[in-house]
Amino acid sequence: GGGFTYLLWAARGDRFAAFAPSAAAAARSLSQLKPKPVLHVAGEKDALVKFAWQQQTMNALRKLNQCGDGQPWEGEQVCTVYPSKLSAPVVTFVHPGTHQFPAAAPAVIVKFFKQHARP
Repeated sequence: GGGFTYLLWAARGDRFAAFAPSAAAAARSLSQLKPKPVLHVAGEKDALVKFAWQQQTMNALRKLNQCGDGQPWEGEQVCTVYPSKLSAPVVTFVHPGTHQFPAAAPAVIVKFFKQHARP
């Protein structure tokens, strides 16, 4: 799941253009991450991976990627994009639900990956 996505980013980040973890915290692998575009999906009522833990991860990612202030992501009501000085924006998809993957997430992730595909 999302934890493996962060582990994969830490171990093989050079092989990917962007990442989109869901319902995860990157506590163990955070120090090994290099700036990359990332979309993090988080539920505010997630009891398994507490939202506070995910919020700490999202804050750390914005710092890692040298992001500015957030703004609504065009066309996506629950997403905020934090532009990056390193061309590695952080997008947060924060929904009011639990650990369950929201039905709208796959389309948003596809849009994000298309925007950050390697040439």
